[in-house]
Amino acid sequence: LLQSIFKEVDDWTSEMRAGAAGTREKDVIRSNDEVGHIFFGPYAHLPPGNYRIDLTLSRRWDHSWKCRLNLDLIQGERVVYETKVNILGGKATVKLPLHVTPRDILLPVQVRLHSSGKARVTLEGVLIERTSKIAEDWSV
Repeated sequence: LLQSIFKEVDDWTSEMRAGAAGTREKDVIRSNDEVGHIFFGPYAHLPPGNYRIDLTLSRRWDHSWKCRLNLDLIQGERVVYETKVNILGGKATVKLPLHVTPRDILLPVQVRLHSSGKARVTLEGVLIERTSKIAEDWSV
């Protein structure tokens, strides 16, 4: 069932949720000066394989350089990838690798961005691409 639903490339942007430090405005989520999660989601279940999640973020001119942004990729309850985010230009795409094994298919996947406060960033897009399948996807 999961294989028939998932496309090789999928747009998760509309499925992302605004956190306490974010506000949804139409197709984007903007930070709102609060400390906490700017966005999180989508709690997706994926078939086995290797994936790349691309998050497009932009920075407004008045973004505080003292504000720390931490991006986490979570599978179930486990953080599988974490990184600090620096948007040096006006826009950046952060690429996150994800490996899903057959035993992981029931674990929801989420991405979340945490701000230490006074962030002026916008989530513009989240794309996920399946870069390869695992041989015999449903074997254990």
